Amino acid sequence: MTSKKTPSKTKAKVKPKLTVKQQDYKNNRLSGMDRQPAYKAAYSAKGMNSASITKETEKLEAHPLIAPLLLAGSQEAADKAIVTLEMVLNGLLAEAAAGNVDSTSSSRVSAWKTLSDYTGSFDANKQKVEHSGKVDYTNLTDEQLAQKILELSDA
Repeated sequence: MTSKKTPSKTKAKVKPKLTVKQQDYKNNRLSGMDRQPAYKAAYSAKGMNSASITKETEKLEAHPLIAPLLLAGSQEAADKAIVTLEMVLNGLLAEAAAGNVDSTSSSRVSAWKTLSDYTGSFDANKQKVEHSGKVDYTNLTDEQLAQKILELSDA
């Protein structure tokens, strides 16, 4: 009796998928969460110390299905941040130059102050005044104080 061997069925390769928790972690990271909070929101991290969570997040960040998505998301966020900075500076400049009809003097001064702080424009004009010792003028008469003021203004 000859036995017939049935041909072995070839298994179709199944495309790997992320687990629900991995998807949650990825979504949390793409929404702007830092690594540890994203992990804690997606996984049960009760009883895990910070080092253990860091180790697990490193694995997830390097995961072949997660890493490219996070990289693309961080590039997109960086591109938006650059545009946002430009928009903020243009808006401050427009406000400072009273380009807005509804601008108040207070908002214009505040915009100029913010722009000068950002650019460091007035750092070169800052002067440092050093003082040592103690000066006691409490026992001087009005005439003596006036004389001291004249001496100091001539210096």
